[in-house]
Amino acid sequence: MLRLSPGGWGSGLVDVPGKKLGQVEFRPGKIPSGMIVMLDSHGSPEVHAQSSVMVEVSRGVKPGRYFIGLAATADGQTASTEMVVDVVPE
Repeated sequence: MLRLSPGGWGSGLVDVPGKKLGQVEFRPGKIPSGMIVMLDSHGSPEVHAQSSVMVEVSRGVKPGRYFIGLAATADGQTASTEMVVDVVPE
């Protein structure tokens, strides 16, 4: 979970145990209006696949709880999860 103020940014990590870096495709799913999400896949290629999830919240986003969809595909199967972002007043 991230706690961010409007105009702020933060990051988290999504990990796929048992898969190597080149075996997994990470992508964002549903992104709330006023947020920018960037994924940066990395990890030790011989050990595991990870992606940093960077979230930027625009100044106009109202305080509240938001959910960002994330998906990882490997071997023709897709697993989905959500990242929780609590936007708090400045």
